[in-house]
Amino acid sequence: MPENLSPKTVIILSPSDFSLYTLSTIVSLRRAGVQVAGVGLLRLINPSRLLFEGRRDGVRLLKKIWNKLLWRNQIYESSGKETMPQFLKENDIPLERVSAVCKREGIPMRCCSNFNQVDFVDWVRASHADAVVFTGGGLVRQPLLDVTPKGIINCHMGILPGYRGMDLPEWAILNGKFEQVGCTVHIMNAGVDTGPILRRYPVALQHGENIRQLRDRIEYLMCSAMTRTVVDYLEGHIEAKPQAVVDGKQFFMMTPTLINVVEARLASLGGSQR
Repeated sequence: MPENLSPKTVIILSPSDFSLYTLSTIVSLRRAGVQVAGVGLLRLINPSRLLFEGRRDGVRLLKKIWNKLLWRNQIYESSGKETMPQFLKENDIPLERVSAVCKREGIPMRCCSNFNQVDFVDWVRASHADAVVFTGGGLVRQPLLDVTPKGIINCHMGILPGYRGMDLPEWAILNGKFEQVGCTVHIMNAGVDTGPILRRYPVALQHGENIRQLRDRIEYLMCSAMTRTVVDYLEGHIEAKPQAVVDGKQFFMMTPTLINVVEARLASLGGSQR
């Protein structure tokens, strides 16, 4: 087979065995003709991760672990129609653990405490994958960033370059930048969301929704946005466009008081904002 027609291969990085986002990405990429050469699975409970995320997220960490371990898709039941479980249902993707789909489909899997471990980076390098697809799991350092020809592809819950960091739908709404709500697929680099941009996917606000429902709709979009962009990027249909650091700002975790302000602003909106 000519080189330009050979199957493109990726390694997928997963934050946990329970990730619905990882599950949808594995199945969707394979159906699109991308070969998944392996899945790197981060152990959900390990001391270094608990320490790092505990310092960063505080009480949010406990809620996140509780949801991932015990509730999984049930946490979406009170949300709107566009959620990750709904994406799985619409695309006939069985609700199962990441390890289960890897075992059934014969996809190599590597568990680790940190994606930056030397032995894990060596495992990714040995796969000779074209790119790494990131579906969560903490900071990624330079050795792993450089290990594949096409880099590490991430779908960021914010419109780059303007909104980098955390709680970006909330910050965009607080700032009145409704057109900056959505997600961006980009190539990761050593900075915080400062890597080259592949595609932006804005999301219009809907009348009567709350922050939880909005974030669920963005996650729903991310499932398909990642696959479409990865396929087009690997096939050479789009090019990564560098972003200047000065063109954006890094935002941090929003306080509960400000979140209440955002919820009130959402409730006051009368229809889609564009």
